[in-house]
Amino acid sequence: MPRTLLSLIMSSAATVMTHAFLTQPQTLVAANDVIHRIPQPMSGETRSWHRDSPDFLNDPISFIAKHPQLFSEDLQEMAAYQLKVKSDERLDWGTLPDALDQCAKGAEYLRQKSETADVIARIIVQAKREEMLTFVKDAKFVEKKAFFENLANLPADNNGMLAIHDVASGMLEAGALPLIPKFEQDLQRVTAKVDEVNTELMELDRQYTTLFLSVRKVAQLARAAADVSRGKASGVD
Repeated sequence: MPRTLLSLIMSSAATVMTHAFLTQPQTLVAANDVIHRIPQPMSGETRSWHRDSPDFLNDPISFIAKHPQLFSEDLQEMAAYQLKVKSDERLDWGTLPDALDQCAKGAEYLRQKSETADVIARIIVQAKREEMLTFVKDAKFVEKKAFFENLANLPADNNGMLAIHDVASGMLEAGALPLIPKFEQDLQRVTAKVDEVNTELMELDRQYTTLFLSVRKVAQLARAAADVSRGKASGVD
């Protein structure tokens, strides 16, 4: 009797179900075996969750260091090396560049301070008696107070620049403005020290060339790699 379409379908379905039944236990055993061998991710996440992590994509080296359990020992060692090199890459000159940055900031500050002092000085020489008396009240030091009092007491018909010069020079000769000569001495002393440091800085730059720094860097990189591979965390000299 010829087989009908329905019988063909039923026969094929039975064959598929029988095959699935016979092979299912073996498949489950294999799957369970794989599951037990792979470290289980936390909170039900898949093992490759980090591939979509912004932290991993933007800073993979730090990410590997923070989550070493997700990566092989080779990648862990590579990340440790890169982090160590990155932390050491700006240490060629120690804290000298930072100190020079402070000097640059100091230079700009002194220039701004001079500009402000110039503005105030022009206000003082043009101040009327009433304004000068307010400077007397605000002055914290005796010599400043005396200076402003002498300027405030100048007669209205003789309070120009020559009269102010007479007041200032007279107080200087009498020792009533002691900080002015002291400032000149301190300024010369500090300037001489800065000049000395600048000379030493140029000599340091001349003696230790870029090629020397490159050779030194090779030794540092090799030392960093050796420290990481040996599991050390010592610094590189």
